[in-house]
Amino acid sequence: MSETLDQLGQSFSKTTDTLRDLNLKMIEMMRANAEASFDLAENLVTAKSPTDIFERLKGFTEQQVQTLQKQTQELTGLTQTAAQEAMRPRKDAEDRAAKSA
Repeated sequence: MSETLDQLGQSFSKTTDTLRDLNLKMIEMMRANAEASFDLAENLVTAKSPTDIFERLKGFTEQQVQTLQKQTQELTGLTQTAAQEAMRPRKDAEDRAAKSA
């Protein structure tokens, strides 16, 4: 019983660490996206013509699409890791029950 509680505690600790990492990554991504938006605003203020504005918007949009794709992949990986770690105690318990049966 004590071993099971120790394993649950370790699993909980690891899951908590993973969720913290996920939250920190999301904050980092939000900060990067906000900074990119402020950079765009600064670039638009200095535009010399409507064509220049369009080109700057086009470049920003293309860059943000790539950034968002990368961020989505990173978050997907972190979320999958968190889900696997959260389910690990249940899986371990099922494996132990199957072995003892």
